[in-house]
Amino acid sequence: MIRVWLRKVLLWDGVLPLCIAAAPLAVDALTGRRGAVEFVSVLLPIVAFLIRWAVGYSTIGSNNCGPVTRFLQYLLFFVGLVALILVDTFLMLAYLMPKGALFATTVDVIVMATLISIYLFTMIFAMYPGQAAAPSIPNIAAGASQGSRFGRL
Repeated sequence: MIRVWLRKVLLWDGVLPLCIAAAPLAVDALTGRRGAVEFVSVLLPIVAFLIRWAVGYSTIGSNNCGPVTRFLQYLLFFVGLVALILVDTFLMLAYLMPKGALFATTVDVIVMATLISIYLFTMIFAMYPGQAAAPSIPNIAAGASQGSRFGRL
């Protein structure tokens, strides 16, 4: 169960931002038009936010956690989504600004690394599926007293 949880987090929270980061490059390579890149740069973070919101909200709703834990998961999920939209915005600005303008200083890199860290850590905790319910063990004594195919034990 832990493997499935971590795999989901890594795929959704690693692959989705990478696809968003690569999209303006792909649009630029396909069309060569700055207007198309600008359109994708505005639209894509919004679409990614909505996709992540829908998937994450339903995932947290199906987690095997209590109401307090689930509330904290929704709270962390919201904080992570805000960090995600900021990361996406920075990535889109990197394509639209002159080369080297965005990550020119170490402060820019530290801010980006901090936002990515906040995003990943909040999503890891927000997407925790909870503990699996313990399998129920049939009451053998009750079954024997009601009569079983083996007779009384």
